[in-house]
Amino acid sequence: MRADPKNQCVALVTHSLDRGGSPMSLWNLARKLDGWKRIVISEKEGPMREKFEQSGCTVLILPRTGFFQIGLIWNFIRIFREHRVNLAHLNTLTSYYKYAALAAWIKRIPVIWFIRENVTEKRCLKLHRWIKNISTFIVPVSREIARSLYPEGVPPKVRVIYNGIEEASGGTGSSDMRATLGLPSDVAVVGCVAALEERKGVADLIEAVRLLKAQNGNFHLVCLGKDRSRSQSYRTALEKQVREAGLESRVHFLGDHPDPLAVYPEFDLFVLPAYWEGCARTLLEAMLQKCPVITTFAGGNPEVIKNGETGLVVPAGDPVALAGAIQTLLTDRAFALHLAEAAHRDWHARFTLDEHVRNVLDAYHAALKQTIEAR
Repeated sequence: MRADPKNQCVALVTHSLDRGGSPMSLWNLARKLDGWKRIVISEKEGPMREKFEQSGCTVLILPRTGFFQIGLIWNFIRIFREHRVNLAHLNTLTSYYKYAALAAWIKRIPVIWFIRENVTEKRCLKLHRWIKNISTFIVPVSREIARSLYPEGVPPKVRVIYNGIEEASGGTGSSDMRATLGLPSDVAVVGCVAALEERKGVADLIEAVRLLKAQNGNFHLVCLGKDRSRSQSYRTALEKQVREAGLESRVHFLGDHPDPLAVYPEFDLFVLPAYWEGCARTLLEAMLQKCPVITTFAGGNPEVIKNGETGLVVPAGDPVALAGAIQTLLTDRAFALHLAEAAHRDWHARFTLDEHVRNVLDAYHAALKQTIEAR
């Protein structure tokens, strides 16, 4: 049985409307749910609100409220009732989502719970019983997350669904990044698109650049991403590291970028040195844009990038190995471009947005069917 989307309303619950990976993934899904009524419920306001509304979604801001968040739970129930919500899609894993999950359970609404985080972290361990007991289907974005959540064996209610992205309509134009930085065409650019926070490993990348300074002086490092550390001081610490290494003229922090897809063509290679990722959108963006990739054996990264086939994968927290991989791909451009072409083919086979949407809709329909049959 396939549910008729004209008669269905899905509540897309997110903790933020910031321009981060998980809200971007939710928006890309939302705009492809043809025929569905879509209610986006967010704890916090943010710049993604406009994109959701332009895609035909109703956006509601629902902050935490009430003793033990009782007010928040009842507000979720009220919204579910008023909009006749048939399905709750929880976009990631923070404590905010358990209140939406409880409201859906009270209303007997099926729950699809996406997991994008490292479930072994302390803050996530507290939510395991909520995920396992209330979800109709649990959707990790990598097999590594599924194994970490269920080390004794993954049950049928778990459906691994990788992120997906698509080419911009009409393609992407040049960002003029090189011109802005005054870099001639014969200077190689190593790019990193990542939030500036410790788990992204940008400090290791700067150290790798320092190690390579004496060997290869003809490349620059460009980092795109805003400071998302709680203290809002991580960028300052990285800039201090750059100064102490004497790399001020070679390392550039450009902050957040509204259209990173336009920048990848100006990178000679892309590096994501993270300590943990679920299914990093930036890896998919580099694959889509045929940009050679280096990443780490961390989280879902080796599921996305196959070492020696579609990119190079090195141990996390190892600047020496990172420097060696960078040197390899800057020196052997034929090999680098071979990896990039193979990665692009793999993106087309496994990580398109259409493939992602098909898999999510299959989970939606299965959850609705299961709920109907249980009544």
